[in-house]
Amino acid sequence: MECSAAAVVFDVGSSLTRVGFASSSAPASVFPTLTSRVDDDLLVGMEAATCGGLKKHVINGTVSSWDSMEKIWLHGFNELKTEPENHRFLLDFPYYPCIRRDKEKTAQLLFENLNVPAAHLTYQSVLSLHSYGRLTGVVVHSGFSETQVYPIYEGHILPTMTRGSFIAGQYLTYTLQDLLRRKGYNCSYDEANAIKEKSFYVAQATSNETPTEDTFTLPDGRSFGLAEEKYLIAEELFTSSNENGVIQDLVVGTTCRCDPRLRRDLFQNVILSGGNSLLPGFAPRLEREVAKSCGDAQLQNYEGTKVAAPPNRGISAWVGGSVLASSSGFSDMCMTLEEYNEYGPGLVHTKFF
Repeated sequence: MECSAAAVVFDVGSSLTRVGFASSSAPASVFPTLTSRVDDDLLVGMEAATCGGLKKHVINGTVSSWDSMEKIWLHGFNELKTEPENHRFLLDFPYYPCIRRDKEKTAQLLFENLNVPAAHLTYQSVLSLHSYGRLTGVVVHSGFSETQVYPIYEGHILPTMTRGSFIAGQYLTYTLQDLLRRKGYNCSYDEANAIKEKSFYVAQATSNETPTEDTFTLPDGRSFGLAEEKYLIAEELFTSSNENGVIQDLVVGTTCRCDPRLRRDLFQNVILSGGNSLLPGFAPRLEREVAKSCGDAQLQNYEGTKVAAPPNRGISAWVGGSVLASSSGFSDMCMTLEEYNEYGPGLVHTKFF
């Protein structure tokens, strides 16, 4: 089936969903990946965020309710003021590997319920690398719920090599919220998150920091100051004793488990993505820590590390999807409705992954 209309790109994350048309430089709509049931109505996105009984539907990369996920997709099309059957559809999965049955369920809903004419399924990390014009590199995605490290070669995630940690944006916000609570200041998650996004940064050397104190006022009128906390909480990314390891060890460990012939290109193309990577100072600190770890390990043929922090890294997966879905060969990358009807949902395993 030929479809001349622009493809639509959906980036459904644990916290936010981004939707828009291919070839655009930014998503047309961004809304929370949330639903809330009020009487017999299932509210989605910002409408749901203003109500009680909120439910998240992407938890550690796994969909918790497919009925709600379908409503989230339909809400995205409503935001774009168009219908699913008019557009090829690009959808990414947050984490690798995606559960086999989730891939098939996704195809089933897209073709049987939404009636899309064609679809392409891929991973956020691959699209983030694509947005930077690379097919080979290490994507360090530090987002809402996890920090994940993905080695990618020629557009394919290298299996069994990915590693991750739960220390990411949500963890840092909860840490700040808990610290303020122990000081006698009760604030909501959203209030703590706003403070984090406004003032937190990654120090290059904590021993040299002389931070100024910033004053914040809560809705109840009480004020408090933060100084060292502005960088010490983010320091957990690089010095935490959590069992998954600090972020530089994730990068080095992941890369060193790959074929030695690939290591130079991987270390030279470390790409940041995800909202938590927007913390000022993140990229130079990671580059320095990775280089130090490699030097301490005396890696053979190590030629240095380059960490890139694209300005659009908070939405890089969506941007990469927009670039891919507007390319001349995108139609050939898609699974069509006719193919689905002939071969069934199991075709996704040979078509995409």
